[in-house]
Amino acid sequence: MATEQPTSQPDVSEQLRSQARWRSHFWPGSGFALLGHPGLAWLGTATIALMPATIFCFAFTFRPFFIWSVLASMVIYLCFYLAEQKMCRTVAIYPGGDKRLLSKFFIPLCAAGYVGLIGVMVLCFLNVSTLRIGGQGMTPTLLPGDILLYKSHVFQDDLQPGHIVFFRTSTDSAWGKGGDLVVARILAQPGHKLSVEGDHYVLNGKRTVPVAPLGTYRPSLEIPQAPQALTVPVGCYFIVQDNPPNSFDSRVLSWAKDSDLIGTRAIVLIGHAFGMEVE
Repeated sequence: MATEQPTSQPDVSEQLRSQARWRSHFWPGSGFALLGHPGLAWLGTATIALMPATIFCFAFTFRPFFIWSVLASMVIYLCFYLAEQKMCRTVAIYPGGDKRLLSKFFIPLCAAGYVGLIGVMVLCFLNVSTLRIGGQGMTPTLLPGDILLYKSHVFQDDLQPGHIVFFRTSTDSAWGKGGDLVVARILAQPGHKLSVEGDHYVLNGKRTVPVAPLGTYRPSLEIPQAPQALTVPVGCYFIVQDNPPNSFDSRVLSWAKDSDLIGTRAIVLIGHAFGMEVE
């Protein structure tokens, strides 16, 4: 006589562990919460909160320290995630885990958390832009192929001789078609007197950097020979680059005007000096 074999029931604890591992994909610590480990659960929440916090700090302070902080927070997040995935297979299960905050409100918390993360990322992208160095004009400070992060904001205190600026060329530029993004240094600011003596510029009577060659381009600006001098107009800056023999200055590129300036601070993201603040 045939007898009916009992159907094997799935192990409830294994189902719970599987659900915990699935939840941890979306919110570190939520797997531990479901298994009844609140301390580890909140540690995971702190881990995931590090990333948006460091990105937010970087977007507003624009300091190299926070680039390293963002990378460190990503490593910490990954390590915690891998540890949780492994531990959820063997860690003890305590009752009441399904009633804890990270378990009861798992979906709303995930939604709020990811909306916040996306908001911080958008804020960062609105404040920070990238530029790839395509020529040798700024060597040895910046090399061809370097990718920079620059803050899309002009700090008025930075508009001094020797400081870098990012600007878009005007239609007065003999090079390009206008609107090209250039990184250079300020040589002279409004009110300064500029002239040429031999193969060097003279700024307010003091001999400074070499004059960059015109090459095949016509001069956009005529700088007189000393002792005559040109006074830099209001709202304009005369710019030079770090490698005069292989670069252009404002004689070719024309003035960098206030309306064309887009940034004054940058950090090397990819290149020969990762994380270096460009000075």
